[in-house]
Amino acid sequence: MKMKTQHTYITALAMLLTCMAMLVVLPVTKATTHSNQSYVDPMRYHFVNTSRNFISDPHGTLNLFYDNLKILSSLKGAETTNSEPIQIPIIHFGDSHTQGGYGTEVTRRQLQRKFGNAGRGVVTPLKLSRSNEPRDYSISSNTSFVATRIVSRTTTNNAGITGICIKPNNTNSQFQISLIDTPDDPLHYDFTRVRALHSPNAPLITTDTQNINQNSFNESHNDCETIIELEKPCNKITLQTYAHNNFKAGEFYGFSLENNHNGVIYHSIGVNSATYRHWGLLTKPAQQSAVLCPKLIIVSLGANETVARNVEKDVVYQQIHSFIAKLRVANPKTPIVLTTPVETMRRSNGRNYPNKSYVEVTEVIKQYAVDKKLAFYDLYNIMGGANSSLLLEQEKLLRPDKIHFTIEGYKLQGNLLYSALINSYDRYIRENN
Repeated sequence: MKMKTQHTYITALAMLLTCMAMLVVLPVTKATTHSNQSYVDPMRYHFVNTSRNFISDPHGTLNLFYDNLKILSSLKGAETTNSEPIQIPIIHFGDSHTQGGYGTEVTRRQLQRKFGNAGRGVVTPLKLSRSNEPRDYSISSNTSFVATRIVSRTTTNNAGITGICIKPNNTNSQFQISLIDTPDDPLHYDFTRVRALHSPNAPLITTDTQNINQNSFNESHNDCETIIELEKPCNKITLQTYAHNNFKAGEFYGFSLENNHNGVIYHSIGVNSATYRHWGLLTKPAQQSAVLCPKLIIVSLGANETVARNVEKDVVYQQIHSFIAKLRVANPKTPIVLTTPVETMRRSNGRNYPNKSYVEVTEVIKQYAVDKKLAFYDLYNIMGGANSSLLLEQEKLLRPDKIHFTIEGYKLQGNLLYSALINSYDRYIRENN
């Protein structure tokens, strides 16, 4: 009964946070789009412990991933024409801090500048599911949808790998996908492959002749994805769905936009208010992650677990396991990095205070990583640990709700994650030359 009460309390507060997160619409300004503004120097903030900015991996689970990066580094992201490109897909699961994309965009771009750009990766039709989405792409449609997210309380929840699903009300519908390049940035995300992610009985999907010559592509369809190979790179496309036999009543989860270059593909997948429990309740998200063939999985959850004033550590531990165990079954050879959330605030009696539950949640995540021999990134302590939210507020890195971060705050975290990966990679290379 105690566990059920905590679940109910967390779910109620998490749904409240969903509404708050959907209101966090950050303005597009020169500072948000110009590539020269993408790097936020952690040294500007005295409370950030850059000397500890490494991935903890005592069992060497990331060694093969580092070896793959080393190969990419020697190739310098060159386009491959006579053989299959060497690509390293990374999946980064999270909550609203990930859904907005401001931090993961920085991590993605930094990795791709260094190791090569193999594509934008997964774009999720968040606006079509009536939620906010990152600013570097747009997905629209000529029809309406029935939408479900992993945080939805329904027995018919069919959310897939992206944590959402949209079911067209019309089997003959369109998706218009457009990428928005960052001005003055040498990274561009023109794609030559579209990987549509869907349920087994979803309407079939193809491209229309307005964007691509009908004779210039091949497409293949299986239970959970349709791959469309394009002859020429493009940064926008219209996809057309149509019913055929039993393929007419299913859901779509998102689209992966890829190219023919050697490099990194960084799939950033987040859902507002999500917890480990939400991601672990269903089998599809973890099961379908294998379709993207990840060489690394990063999981950044735990913030919404802190809404409970008294964290039941054994409950949180089991909720972490409910998701991670499924990921490991689906991707048995893929290393997993668990990250801890950065402290924010709790409001009480009209005032904001540091949320002390972050300490306990961080301890549980770290203990789980140790027990299961997973890599671990302690962003909570690297960003100042207990009471750091007071410093974040002082530096104007928190939004007015004191739960989400400013663009600068997210960029700082994105840069720290990138630097931690590179610091750990460089150390591995030095020790194994």
